[in-house]
Amino acid sequence: MIRMIGSSFYNTLIDEEGAIPTSTMFLLDSYKKKGSFFSVITNRGFEEVLYYNESFPFIDYILAYNGSVIYDVNHQVILYKKALSKKVIEEVKEAYKNYPISYYSNIGKTDYETEDIYKIEVKISKKECKSIKKISSCHISILKIENELYLEISPNTNYEAFRYLIEKLKISSNNILLVIGNESDEDLLKYLNTYVVSNAPISLKRRAKNKTKSNTSKGFENVLKKWKN
Repeated sequence: MIRMIGSSFYNTLIDEEGAIPTSTMFLLDSYKKKGSFFSVITNRGFEEVLYYNESFPFIDYILAYNGSVIYDVNHQVILYKKALSKKVIEEVKEAYKNYPISYYSNIGKTDYETEDIYKIEVKISKKECKSIKKISSCHISILKIENELYLEISPNTNYEAFRYLIEKLKISSNNILLVIGNESDEDLLKYLNTYVVSNAPISLKRRAKNKTKSNTSKGFENVLKKWKN
């Protein structure tokens, strides 16, 4: 029995119109009525995802900022958080002092001195992707937005956060179903029942054993139908 369903947000759950298909939400609801939980995995803050949960509540947990924060939607509490250390922040500032840098906290984009920082983005060129500078005790992935590239620097990984969540809920890894679509989700391929959407980065698709259609062709929903009892 599938006890936990997880999905990347943009590129996977959200379609070309910037919405979650109604048929997908109804199908998720049928899983939830049988005792399954649903988690959204995102590199954004959890507040951005909550907007999609207002009219038809279907999300149980949000893994935000690449696993730096876990938000319990039903109880409206943060279950887990891990901020970047001041040492790492200073390392990033020094290593990329001539680059545009954005700092993200639980209240969104902010000045790095005002709040705990859960993710840093550094805008880089395609050439610079081949010589990423090492930053101690953190996770680095590459984010592509249209034609722009960014380094995502966070203290945690989605796998580490997801493992924390399923252990807390006492759910076996065999009872997990995941659909992912972003480079930062790579470590979630450690779970056996993980699918990658066809519009995911090529590097992620190459490592995937299970694949599905794109977000614009309801790839996530197709996986749910495949596993429906």
